[in-house]
Amino acid sequence: MDDRVPRVMAAALAIVALAGTMQPARADLAESYRVIELQLPPTGVCNGQTFYGMYTRRMNERGQLIGIVNCYAETGDPIFPLSLIGGAPFIWSRATGTYEPPALLSGLDTIQGRDINDAGDAVGWGFTPEGYIASVLWPASGGAELAVPVVGCGSFPNTRVDAINNRGVLLGSARRALDDGTCGSRWVLTRPGEPEVLGPVGTLAQSLNDAEVAVGVSGDRFVRWVPASNAITVLKSAATVDDAAGWFPVMASLHRRGD
Repeated sequence: MDDRVPRVMAAALAIVALAGTMQPARADLAESYRVIELQLPPTGVCNGQTFYGMYTRRMNERGQLIGIVNCYAETGDPIFPLSLIGGAPFIWSRATGTYEPPALLSGLDTIQGRDINDAGDAVGWGFTPEGYIASVLWPASGGAELAVPVVGCGSFPNTRVDAINNRGVLLGSARRALDDGTCGSRWVLTRPGEPEVLGPVGTLAQSLNDAEVAVGVSGDRFVRWVPASNAITVLKSAATVDDAAGWFPVMASLHRRGD
């Protein structure tokens, strides 16, 4: 561990299964797993800032992790002592260690690493200098490209991709025209080479499995969406979350079967 940078923020930890040692008995868990502290990418992320946090978002079946490094500066305010000043995505595996995937657009800031499939294709999004959200696809072969076209409704073309499945299908949220002619957030599914499919209205589409079943938040509800039939099922009211604590309700994961 490099003690030159004080770790005052919670360090990101990965629990990694050791090959050939996984056992079903819970007594063997201590021998089957070990904790690995993730290090900052060696690309100058946070530019030597004392305060930073690494947050993991997804882990694929090959043991690759994707997430974000957030960088903070002191404010001098005893109530809000730290202020977010930027961030960068990271990908980690035991073979490569932690690295920062390439940026796509000049000036794209606070890029979020959001999902990675079993092939190693990853997606994320960040804020452009104009203040809207653009999404990035990092192919496993290298490089970076626009995940979906930067289009929208009105003057604020937000398009954020939060999930990619093993077939390369993308799930996200974007500003699109609503039935009443106004602009609002819609879930968007994008299959390679095909027109986008619009889903539920509102908030965030967050996870997608290989059967193309999606989950996320629509308004004040956790919902499941099946694009093939456009079936939308309410799973739970997000209003049951303690909003007074300032937490935004998140449904972050979905099993391959759709559970």
